[in-house]
Amino acid sequence: MQKIVTLFFLFVFAFGMSQSKKADVYFEIQQKEVRDSTLLQVKLVNHSKQNIWLALDTIVGNQEKSFLSYHSFFKGRRISEHFEENTAEEKYTMTLVTRSSCDDEAIRELPKIDTFTSLILLGKGESMLFSYLFVLKKGGDSNYLDSKEYVVDTNKKNKYSFSMSYIMDDAWISSNVEPNVVEALEKANFVPYNVVIKSNSIPYISKK
Repeated sequence: MQKIVTLFFLFVFAFGMSQSKKADVYFEIQQKEVRDSTLLQVKLVNHSKQNIWLALDTIVGNQEKSFLSYHSFFKGRRISEHFEENTAEEKYTMTLVTRSSCDDEAIRELPKIDTFTSLILLGKGESMLFSYLFVLKKGGDSNYLDSKEYVVDTNKKNKYSFSMSYIMDDAWISSNVEPNVVEALEKANFVPYNVVIKSNSIPYISKK
């Protein structure tokens, strides 16, 4: 009996430790693996003790594989992709050509965010699901900045992994969100989340 009690408390302690290590806000990719042209289901979890808001572009139409859409209608910041090769010796990010953020000149010329409808509001303890399209290649000619391509070595087809991250820092907020919107959200007890949000990592499976 004492052994069972001891094991129970060890389990509770281990569970508590795992929970304490969990980030305040994180992405949870629902699939266990990803292939080329996969529409991933991603859960955004607010594990913090605050109500938060984000300018996150979750519109699948802006992720179409035929082009890189950077004219997001509300200037929502994009998710960053991390497509990596894992070896016994090292882990490094693959090289790609991409227009990867909404911070280029064309986006800066768009009006600032001036309405709540452009934002994601997530209460403490809440979560939301959204779709994210992963493809190895977007756009046409890789010589242009509005294209990206990951090169996969089929001899290492079981060595790749995919994860995602997102950051909305204070400088971006002040440049892209109207102050009255920030103030109104503060009055409604919502704070901007300006820490890097990361996801779990899942293996990439080559079709070849």
